Amino acid sequence: HRLFGLHWVCQLHLDSRGTATGVWQKVAEKMSRYQDRARELQNPDGSFSTDFFRGPGNADDMQLRINSTGHIFEWLAQSLSDEELQADWVRQAANALSLMILDIQSAPMEGGTLYHATHGLRLYRARCW
Repeated sequence: HRLFGLHWVCQLHLDSRGTATGVWQKVAEKMSRYQDRARELQNPDGSFSTDFFRGPGNADDMQLRINSTGHIFEWLAQSLSDEELQADWVRQAANALSLMILDIQSAPMEGGTLYHATHGLRLYRARCW
């Protein structure tokens, strides 16, 4: 949530003719570091770490997997450039998240978890196609 909010406010600043200097440059650098960290911790199946940015994680709990992958993917779908969204690692994440949602479609799922996952996929789709 913090990364999503930081990106959002930075984008509002830039959209209103602000410059990427000072604190805004630090925000952009932080976004870049965490984008790299997400990729570094990405699981072989394309999902993101169930331990978020703290380290590697690939728990069996499907709700946790969708929660972590959904939150990270939602932020990436908002914060990556159009070109970066076309990268294989991002496509693999979209595919993994979609497959996880299909796998649990009959099971109960916490609303926030499903919201962030589907919102990320919707942002990704809107920006890519």
